[in-house]
Amino acid sequence: TIVESKLDPACLRIPFPRNERFVGREELLAEVRACLSTGRSQPVGLVGIGGIGKTQLAVEYAHHYRGDYPGGVFWFNAAGDAVEWQRNLAGLALILGIRVPDPDKADANMRLVLELVAYFNQHPDALLVMDNVEDPSWLAETRVIGFAASALGCRVLFTTRRRSSTLPFTWLSVGVLPNGEALALLLHRGSHRSVRDPLHPEHQVACELCERLGYLPLALKVAGAYLDRYPRITVADYLVRLEEEGVLSSLDATKLRPEDLPTGHTPSLATTLNLGWEAMQDEDARHTLQTAALLGEAAQVPIPRLSLLTDLDVSAEPGYPASLEEALAELRDYSFVENLTASEIRLHPLVGEYALTTISDCETFVCQAAANLVETLWDVERLESEIIARGVDAVLEDLRIANNLFQDSDKEPDSPLQQGEGLGVRELLRALDREAHTLRRWNRNTDPAFFLQQWRNRCFEYKLARPQKQAEILLDTRILPHLREIWRLGQEDPALVHTMDGHTSGVHEVVYSSDGKRVFSSSGCSLRIWDADTGVILHTMDDEVGFATAIACSPDGQQIVSGSTDHTLRVRDVETGELLRVLKGHAGSVRCVVYSNDGRRLFTVSEDSIVRVWDAESGQALHTLDGTKQVEISETFYITLRMWDVESGQPIPVVTEHADVVDDSYCSEEWQLLSWSRGEGDNTIRMWDIANDHCLHTLQGNVGGIALSPGGRLVVGFSDGSLWLWDIVNNQPLHKLGVHTDFVTVVAFSPDG
Repeated sequence: TIVESKLDPACLRIPFPRNERFVGREELLAEVRACLSTGRSQPVGLVGIGGIGKTQLAVEYAHHYRGDYPGGVFWFNAAGDAVEWQRNLAGLALILGIRVPDPDKADANMRLVLELVAYFNQHPDALLVMDNVEDPSWLAETRVIGFAASALGCRVLFTTRRRSSTLPFTWLSVGVLPNGEALALLLHRGSHRSVRDPLHPEHQVACELCERLGYLPLALKVAGAYLDRYPRITVADYLVRLEEEGVLSSLDATKLRPEDLPTGHTPSLATTLNLGWEAMQDEDARHTLQTAALLGEAAQVPIPRLSLLTDLDVSAEPGYPASLEEALAELRDYSFVENLTASEIRLHPLVGEYALTTISDCETFVCQAAANLVETLWDVERLESEIIARGVDAVLEDLRIANNLFQDSDKEPDSPLQQGEGLGVRELLRALDREAHTLRRWNRNTDPAFFLQQWRNRCFEYKLARPQKQAEILLDTRILPHLREIWRLGQEDPALVHTMDGHTSGVHEVVYSSDGKRVFSSSGCSLRIWDADTGVILHTMDDEVGFATAIACSPDGQQIVSGSTDHTLRVRDVETGELLRVLKGHAGSVRCVVYSNDGRRLFTVSEDSIVRVWDAESGQALHTLDGTKQVEISETFYITLRMWDVESGQPIPVVTEHADVVDDSYCSEEWQLLSWSRGEGDNTIRMWDIANDHCLHTLQGNVGGIALSPGGRLVVGFSDGSLWLWDIVNNQPLHKLGVHTDFVTVVAFSPDG
């Protein structure tokens, strides 16, 4: 009996409808309920191999016992990375009715997540279902700032393929179905339902079929759908055909112990899926399934993206189904896809694996799918409609997927659209990515011409004549007032990848993570963590007491340290932005922070003329290096650069002098030292041979920022906004980058140089 619910329908957020073919599992459902009903319970995990029915079990529990949770039942797809977690949690908050001030700001998603966490903590009678958790340890971590599933005040149920005995969670194994329940799932309805009767002549054959299928719920479900569609095919004939296909079940090559999870092997499922595949009459359905399989395991596939990749329509004349809708309907009939929402589907991972095996020429297929998407989005009106409907970041993700598909196939096909016009995926991605920071703020109602104007001018700058003309025609046709650029300014260098828009004052420091996936920046009392691939803000930290004057990322990419004008160092977790510890000891503003190559030591320099060495793991001060001097000679301050032995803290006699305050220094792999002073009395960059205490080169100019690449190249920013790449070995410039319009104060290389 379903527990009657007084729950507000807005708080019942389960993307899957209740499965009318769900059978059995009563004891396991009762065990889940008991575990979630005890006091302050830890998360409860449903663990088992793919295809075992974990998601369907969680769906059934959520529907069946929804009355136990007046605070709400919420579903969360946990298959993605930290960025997707934050985006999906923010979407959950919006569905719940949570709103935050300034929703267009870059940190809005982070604030929405914090409000959602507050709701869960205030509603212990709510249930959060986290489906397809790749690594259960993530539930005990704060992958998204402020969100740790194991610390939530509400109940948490999750599904996963992995078990971890070190985590204090409640683990419930989801095994294969017993014979009776397997028969009920296989022969749920239609003319074959009578075979469940033990006296039926085909009953024993049906039991053998269940055994051959390994009692895997997904395999049984797909086989049952096939028998439902073709009632004249007997169970015996179906079994004979399967036997002719080969071995149907074997042990699964899993790392889980046999005593934990009885398993069946994927070939049994592949054979079953092949029969449904051959039975499908709609070639569009096959094509759609193959295309969806390209997008990754357990991926939530937006139907608009699927439309772009397949070139199938999502709209049609009144009274007629769209071609993509027809294809998806047939796929649902055969249980090949699951509906997540009205605009998203998901393939079970094993279905996706099977679908990929049906593609004869995978390289050509992948290439054509990507070309379909790119050619469609080069149409300006379609591009505009997609941005209006889904937002610029969703469209950028479409293009990144297309770009990745092209890279995987090692070729990009010739296209009538691209011939002689340079209208490929990289050009479209670059142009849209460069305009994304303005389009995120676009309000179509108040400024209907904005996109077309910006896109027209962007195409004009990049000499993309065809989309430029399309935008101009649309602006004229709609009689929209706009500003039309008529002269190429030529200030933007083609090497520019992203404009990261989010700080509200001058940027003082920029640092990459060691893996190149994150960018860290400081501005006043604020720090930002960015996704290097997309340019999107991941975390905003406005809790600096003083101005953040220096930042550094640990070699393992796990922590970031900021030095401040309040004389302290603040250590944070990179994934969450959480403050881990505050290091105190300096008596002046911290000017420089550096990690040792092995990440065990942290070196800091302050205006108190002291260099401190810290244990990076504990935060304990190890050494105080007091050897920096200012010597007055003829009213000029000469600044001495010194070196110390890290382990002993003893100075090494090296004397190299600038004529003003040294702002920064770098040491190359060849033990050459690069020092820089931008004071009025010096304003030089000097390269030193440390072993011989000899100045090799001196570069002079109004320098604002410098950085040394892993390969030994130097980039220098100047007061006129230019950047020069310099060969420090031969002491000569390589080339100039004209990007900025004002003094370049800070530059940084990515880890790969």
